[in-house]
Amino acid sequence: MRITGYYTYRIFITLKAHFNQKNFDINKYDFNYLKPSYDTFLKTKGIKFYDSLAKKAVSEKRLVNILICAFVNDPTTWIKDIVNNFNTFNENAIEWENKINNFPYIFEQDCYLLMEKGLKFDSSLGDFVFSEFCNGNISVESFIIFKKIFIFSLDNNINFEYIYKDKYSKYELLLKFDLSKYKNILEGVIKCNRLEMT
Repeated sequence: MRITGYYTYRIFITLKAHFNQKNFDINKYDFNYLKPSYDTFLKTKGIKFYDSLAKKAVSEKRLVNILICAFVNDPTTWIKDIVNNFNTFNENAIEWENKINNFPYIFEQDCYLLMEKGLKFDSSLGDFVFSEFCNGNISVESFIIFKKIFIFSLDNNINFEYIYKDKYSKYELLLKFDLSKYKNILEGVIKCNRLEMT
């Protein structure tokens, strides 16, 4: 299906709302895009940028991924920024797609790293995993999976409030992982670690 400037506009304003409005969650709308009137689109400043991005994006999926990566990096990103630096934004999206496609392996490596650094399955787990994420040692996606598996709360962690909630909490809502698959990966790493210690 050919992407139009108007359709690009709908996707853009929906994802921008998801990342910028506290009570807006695209999942509540079954990932349906907002549908302002076509007249509203025609009156929008920078309409040419939506038409341009529509022509550059190879598919709706790539367009969505470009916007997700852009808004995770900077929720205030504007359409002009993406069009004027399209190659960079597109490469970021391709890199992110590859990461998600290979994520079971990445998660496994992150688990091994956490075990090597002394991961303990006690009340310190949440703060420990968050600290490793903040230090750039594990991916945000691995942190999210640990958070979902162990359902830990970091509400008393000032850094979590400052670093994570504003930037990544909305990203977390977009990620759909088969938690049972990742629990099995983690269990496998734990078993391997125990065998190496004996």
